[in-house]
Amino acid sequence: MEHFETTVVQPLLLEQLLALEAYFQEHKDELAVEFLASIQHICGEIRAMQAAGTKGKIGYITYSMLRIELLSGRPAYLIEAMNEEWLFDRTECQAEYLAEWAFRYLDEFTVRCEQAGKAYMGAVTAPDIEKIKLKEAAKFHQYVVALAQYALGRMNDDVHARHALAQGDGNSQAEHANTSHPGAASPIPKHPWLFNQIELEDELEIRVGEYWDISEVVYKRDLCPKDSADTKQWLEEKEEDAYAYECFTGLDLSDGDYGEIDLRYTDFTGSDLSESNLHKAVLVGAKCRECRAAGADFSASLIHEADFSHSDLTGASFAYALGEGGMADPQEWEAPGFFPVNLSEAKLDDALFANASLRGAVFSKASLRGSSFADADGRGAIFTEANLELAKCWGADLEGADFGGANLEMVNFAEANLQGVNFVGAKLAGVYWQGANLTQAAFAEEVRAMIEPALDEEQRQHVRWISPSGNQTVGRSR
Repeated sequence: MEHFETTVVQPLLLEQLLALEAYFQEHKDELAVEFLASIQHICGEIRAMQAAGTKGKIGYITYSMLRIELLSGRPAYLIEAMNEEWLFDRTECQAEYLAEWAFRYLDEFTVRCEQAGKAYMGAVTAPDIEKIKLKEAAKFHQYVVALAQYALGRMNDDVHARHALAQGDGNSQAEHANTSHPGAASPIPKHPWLFNQIELEDELEIRVGEYWDISEVVYKRDLCPKDSADTKQWLEEKEEDAYAYECFTGLDLSDGDYGEIDLRYTDFTGSDLSESNLHKAVLVGAKCRECRAAGADFSASLIHEADFSHSDLTGASFAYALGEGGMADPQEWEAPGFFPVNLSEAKLDDALFANASLRGAVFSKASLRGSSFADADGRGAIFTEANLELAKCWGADLEGADFGGANLEMVNFAEANLQGVNFVGAKLAGVYWQGANLTQAAFAEEVRAMIEPALDEEQRQHVRWISPSGNQTVGRSR
């Protein structure tokens, strides 16, 4: 079995996990709509039971992987809605979610293991294959957890999902997405739009795991009153494993010392973190939307999947922060790849991103005037319609980034890697290009007369010029 495990199981497992990773990242938005439909369905069951007086307020909704169903080729998750007593709630309210999109890769892995096992002359049996399938199922299950986090983290502001679900249930009416200005105080909605029709406890958790086994929080809502001073004092005690997934929304936590504490998937929406120390904090998946965090120190912190959209981060430091999207090594698999950090429509004037790892980060419509990306890794980052006037990007690796429609006037790109970058529609007056790699970088044809004189001979030979009709030419003008 050791030889079979090494030469057959592990290579086939890696192949199917990488295939699932690619599918998940490409289709996560449509998968999120389907997942939210399952939430909508259980909410319909809850609503009916509450109307009949047979179900009280809901404190927990759980998704449980059923291993017996997996063995029969049916990747079903049992959805259960429970009161504050959780597993001790005896009044059943159940529905089902099918994760065929994820476990079809497990089934393919199993079939191919069975086929390869025939060459071992009976040494690999059907029970052996079943054991392997059940053992490796947890890795494919991680994608259901990741999808739940992705879908539930966006259900308040995903207009597409709301419209898609509303077509199937006329009672599910969505509120309009919040369009507050960056940093402005904003009311925190009591209920996400899917929960508007049901009665909830002040604390609600949605968890994903295995049936009557370990599960993890993928969404938490806490309406219990919190005092800003008490919360700040508690956070500054820096207790181990105490703050993950907590809700600290709408609080004044300014000038706090929160460095090096684990705040993964914690919700700070609408809170004030101005001038706070979060150096080396774990902020993976943290919700920092519409926060006031001017002058905050996020240096060397982990910000993978964090959401800072619509926040005021003027003068904040993200130097040496780690927030790259995807997997660290696209040819190896350890866990589902991270979603990009979201800084869209944030106020980031004079912010510091020097030496930060921000591959795939989203800065769309952000204000980044005078910010520094010196020596940062921003490969594939999205800067569409952002304002980077006077930004310092020398030495940055921005390969494949998109600056379409951005204001880049007086930006310093000296020695930066700008290979394959999109500059079409960007404002480019006064940009400094010395030593930058512009191979296959794309510019609009109408700015050619302004840009070419600022480039050296090698740069001119390798840039692309895009005409209004979409046609392109490569190299300098004749």
